[in-house]
Amino acid sequence: GGEDDNYILVRNSGVLSVMPAPLTCTADDKERTYGGTNPAWTLHYSGFVNNEDIAALDIIPVASCEATHASAVGPHAITIQPGAASDYQLIYIDGELIVRPAPVVCRAEDQLRSYGQGNPAFTITYEGLLNDDTALLASPTASCLAGPSSPVGTYAIDVTGGSDPNYILQRFSGLLTVIKANQSISFPPLPPHAYGEDIFTLGASTTSGLTIAYSSSSQTVATVTTSSPLRPQEQHC
Repeated sequence: GGEDDNYILVRNSGVLSVMPAPLTCTADDKERTYGGTNPAWTLHYSGFVNNEDIAALDIIPVASCEATHASAVGPHAITIQPGAASDYQLIYIDGELIVRPAPVVCRAEDQLRSYGQGNPAFTITYEGLLNDDTALLASPTASCLAGPSSPVGTYAIDVTGGSDPNYILQRFSGLLTVIKANQSISFPPLPPHAYGEDIFTLGASTTSGLTIAYSSSSQTVATVTTSSPLRPQEQHC
């Protein structure tokens, strides 16, 4: 088409180049706890035209991650194995897998001892260790304020400290139960004594170290004399 009296029109054809449309393939971010199973890796796309979807791709990209159940807490790259499409220029954006710490229960074991004794060794049990872990990077400690002179009763065994980058520590106290102590009294036989003899010392002893009180079954035979509470070796008959 087109005309002009002063010109002879020479018509030459041109070429329209249709370039591939840009298509962004983004790996979706994921998260899980330490020791857990990896989630399904997924992609989302931005840039399809003409109401097209992944069916327009010749080779569909695939997302993957090298993290395993034993991988440490922290970020791990989710990479994309490239796809192909004649009508699209594929652009890839990696995602990230965040591995979160797993919970582990640290519980002080209950203990029992008698009054007057030293505390036993306090121990801690663990529930929730994963991947064949047998201990935390830094173990917590168990302690109790009760001492040998603490009276009969129950006392908290507290769990403090400890850390591990792969775990969130949940600490639970135990109980130390102090029960009454057994004691025995040793009272050797008294040697014979004649009426009117001077006073003599009684020799009873006790494993508890408590003060011993004496009494006579017959005041006409012997009397126990003391002006104030005395130690066994200071008491006389």
